[in-house]
Amino acid sequence: MQKMLLTTVLTLLLKSVAAQFTISGTIKDNNTGQALPGASIQVENTYLATQSNADGSFRLKGLKNGNYFLSISFIGYEKIKGYSVNVANDLEVNITLTPSAFLADEVVITSTRANANSGLAYTELSKEEIAKQNFGQDLPFLLNLQPSVVVNSDAGAGVGYTGIRVRGSDPTRINVTMNGIPVNDAESHGVFWVNMPDFASSVSSIQVQRGVGTSTNGSGAFGATVNLQTNELNDKAYAETQTGIGSFNTWRNTLKVGTGLINDKYVFDARLSKISSDGYIDRASADLRSFYLSGARYGEKSILRANVFSGREITYQAWYGVPQDSIATNRTYNEAGLYYDENGNPLFYDNEVDNYQQDHYQLFYTYEFNRKLTANVALHYTRGRGYYEQYRYNERFSRYGLADVEIGGDTITSTDLIRRRWLDNHFYGTVFSLQYVPNNKLDLILGGGYNIYDGDHFGEIIWARHAQNIPQGLRYYDNNALKKDFN
Repeated sequence: MQKMLLTTVLTLLLKSVAAQFTISGTIKDNNTGQALPGASIQVENTYLATQSNADGSFRLKGLKNGNYFLSISFIGYEKIKGYSVNVANDLEVNITLTPSAFLADEVVITSTRANANSGLAYTELSKEEIAKQNFGQDLPFLLNLQPSVVVNSDAGAGVGYTGIRVRGSDPTRINVTMNGIPVNDAESHGVFWVNMPDFASSVSSIQVQRGVGTSTNGSGAFGATVNLQTNELNDKAYAETQTGIGSFNTWRNTLKVGTGLINDKYVFDARLSKISSDGYIDRASADLRSFYLSGARYGEKSILRANVFSGREITYQAWYGVPQDSIATNRTYNEAGLYYDENGNPLFYDNEVDNYQQDHYQLFYTYEFNRKLTANVALHYTRGRGYYEQYRYNERFSRYGLADVEIGGDTITSTDLIRRRWLDNHFYGTVFSLQYVPNNKLDLILGGGYNIYDGDHFGEIIWARHAQNIPQGLRYYDNNALKKDFN
């Protein structure tokens, strides 16, 4: 009898744990009652999402007992967030959406992103989810908890030079776009997040596609696609400031303001940020500053938006890592800037830094011919310039194309010197698309881009212990890279 009772209780418990329920319903126009096919329905803070069918119906399966919040959106309608549902059994909900008085930013986003019917592995972070994880660290650290993502930090604190891998693919195989604009460096194909400090404070959503992905209107991606979106309507005025302090003397200060919607047409947003850190690694300091400005005009059929943002970074070099033979005695050892005095004592150069600034200018125009046909065009220009400075111990003159030095009958073949290696580059072009969605089963996008990169590389010797043969302002190398691509 006891065994039978125990078996019955365990069976009931297992059924209770395994019970899964379904949310079904319809999405319709609030004014006309017309079904809205292709509306997006997502369970917030989960990967569970779907789209409505031709008759506006939808079904979400596999939900356990509990309270959930739904996010519902459809192009041309006001988005619903935080729609609360309590699931104790199969549930049916009928949701109505209100037509928007102006064109929504989702029109642009849908032309560059995957959706529930794309058949791709992807995850999305909303503005609220980004805010929860944003402590001033570089963007890769906001994605650290996403599937198949591994991140690293040269300085060890997530501030300064950081990197990301998705499914084992390095940054040169990951296509990163910002509002559809390419971010990857045109030469190295990498992304230097340190040039965009605190950019996460201006990002409204992030989509990470794992694998080949869509690579819509941009360079191809082998490992992953990371799509950043900043263009979002904040229809109410706001002002906020954030100040934080963390380990290794890490400070973050952010100021954000927005006008909200003015005269139902115009909106302006701005951000100013400063982040600094000593870093976990020895001499891995970072001094980062950035700003973001955005203005837009919303019409019933069109959106015109301009973005201007910039990042300036001065970071002590920590990219050599910690040598294996030093880990046992000093796990924070950084060999950057190491040289020796006349007595053979080790010293470190105090300005072994990376000093770089990058300015971005973006202009977007979207026009909706009708509910089914939309055109997007964007112009962009990125200006980058800066250098990294190094103390080089006992360098041979011949490495720099210089003759040896004669001093008192002795021939000097090497010298200590300080060099700067410069980048001075321009990246500009256009990205465009035409999207036709006749129904929820067909989505046609014709798009492309044309981009030009023009970058100067040169090196200067700014000091040498034996400088007799070194002209002032000598450039020991000087070359240009020109790259054009069309897709």
